[in-house]
Amino acid sequence: MKNNAKTLYLLRHGEAYDFTAEVDDFNRKLTPDGEQQVLQIAHYLQENSIKIDVVISSQAERAVSSANIIRKQLNLPQVELEECLYPCTSSCIYNTIISIDDNVNNILIVGHNPGLTAFAQEYMQLETMHLGTSGIISCSYDTNSWAEFALNTAKRNFVTSPK
Repeated sequence: MKNNAKTLYLLRHGEAYDFTAEVDDFNRKLTPDGEQQVLQIAHYLQENSIKIDVVISSQAERAVSSANIIRKQLNLPQVELEECLYPCTSSCIYNTIISIDDNVNNILIVGHNPGLTAFAQEYMQLETMHLGTSGIISCSYDTNSWAEFALNTAKRNFVTSPK
């Protein structure tokens, strides 16, 4: 049975090590602080009884690690990897969302800037928002179809980042 609301969560990966000659951008790992930041967000989601049905992540190391921290803490199913989320563009995020089965009501996308911020500005009506590392934003859409989410006004649920 379809719900008459869809909820979208966008999470920017945690703080990662800088890339070097030995480690390219795609393979950058989370720093210990980055792991703790994402864990703080996972605790926030848990404490607020946030329901997530599907986690979709960029294939980049730091995003996958961030998604897996959330998945483990919230006891969620396996993370789905989406190739186009690295590099992350607003149009890729949009195309990822509209391809989601309508039986799924709550999705978390883990990715990168500038795409996450651009998407939030365009589809979540947050013109001045900038999503920092481990920042998460949630909006709901009054629709029963992901293919039509953009035709509805986004209702902001929350924006938060680690303390």
